[in-house]
Amino acid sequence: DSIRSGAVTLLTGSALGIAGLVAFLSFSASRRDAEHQIRSSQDKLFTKALSAIENSDSAASVGSVSLLGSIARDRSDLREPAASALFALTRARVRLSAPLDDHVGNRTVDDLANRDPLAAAALKVIGLMPGSYSRSITAGAIAERGLEGCDLRRWKISGACFEVVSFSRSYLWDSMFIDCKFVKCVFGNVDWAGVQLLRVQFIDCDLSSTNLTSAHGSDVRSSGCIGLIETPEWLTVG
Repeated sequence: DSIRSGAVTLLTGSALGIAGLVAFLSFSASRRDAEHQIRSSQDKLFTKALSAIENSDSAASVGSVSLLGSIARDRSDLREPAASALFALTRARVRLSAPLDDHVGNRTVDDLANRDPLAAAALKVIGLMPGSYSRSITAGAIAERGLEGCDLRRWKISGACFEVVSFSRSYLWDSMFIDCKFVKCVFGNVDWAGVQLLRVQFIDCDLSSTNLTSAHGSDVRSSGCIGLIETPEWLTVG
């Protein structure tokens, strides 16, 4: 009887174990199907958003830029393609064909967000996108992250992090950066006149031939940067 009872218990336990395994496998398969459907939907939305921002005259373009960033924040495999498209969009809209002079009329312009909402939205998404730059990035991809010679006057942004971006020869007149971080960025010959910096970090940046002393700063720190000839009194060098 004890042997029979033990056998029944063993068979019952095995049956329950098999049923549990079948339920687990069914759940896993359903979960994989759901994840596949989500990724498929994200891919379609991402493609539509890319197409929309290419048509930069569309009223929906700003919303498409935000959608692109939202998807890329969830999908690490889409971050570099998204960043590449957003850098290209920004360059196309704010790159200057000739240098600006310091005429007073060039200092009294609207905020970038009012002058070009699409470029401002693209820059915001770039700055809020985690890990759009990977250590395995190619030289060509790095070149695509350039914002050289751009009109970034009165650009106001907060809580952003820019990695491996070249701002060389760009105009930042009267811009405002709050709680921002710049990592391995190039600021060669950038004009900082009237710029306000609050809780900003420069890490491993190139500050060659730039007039950072023309900016106003509070709680600004730099670490591992090169090229800074004159250190502003408000800058803490670590």
